[in-house]
Formats: sequence, C-alpha cells, structure tokens
Amino acid sequence: AIEPGHLAQLGAALFFGGAYLAAKRLTDYVPAGTVVAMMGLDEWRIHKPVKHGDTIEVATTPIEKRLTSKGGRGIVIFNRDILNQHGETVHSMKSSNMYLCRP
Repeated sequence: AIEPGHLAQLGAALFFGGAYLAAKRLTDYVPAGTVVAMMGLDEWRIHKPVKHGDTIEVATTPIEKRLTSKGGRGIVIFNRDILNQHGETVHSMKSSNMYLCRP
C-alpha cells in the first residue's frame, strides 16, 4: 500500500518530471529567452499508472496560437501526451505558454 505522503511525493514527481520533460523538449524547438510564462495546465488526465522503473517521454502538439493584446507576445496551447516505454499514453494535458514573437 502507498502511504499518503508517498502518494503526494509521487504526484509531485510526475508533475515536475513532466514539466521538465516538456521544457527540455521545448528547448529543441524554441530559442532560449523566448518563453515568457507558463500560463497553465488544463484537462490533465491520468490514464495509466507510472511505475518505478518506467521510462517516460513527452509528445507535444501545438493546437492553437494567438497574439496577446499588447503585441510582441503570443500564447500557444499544446496537447501534451506523456508516454511510457510501450508507447502507451499514461498522462495527457493541455498546456498554455506565452512566448516572445519574432521581431
């Protein structure tokens, strides 16, 4: 059985692990210094458990973009799927981030 304290630690590890993987993958595509803010996570779903020893990765798909009212910045909404080593979606969510736009 998992004790309540361990369950909270596991949840935090998954959240920050997923955020780290998403940020790491993001740096493959977005130049440094262009991310202004993480606006939020929505529709987070847990489809399957992530177990000790699993290898996870994040698949990110942009689904919407818009300029802010101030201009020079844009908000991009992504679908993020966290996959295990078998290619199964274990978590999914939508995330919103603000970026500096190209000059």
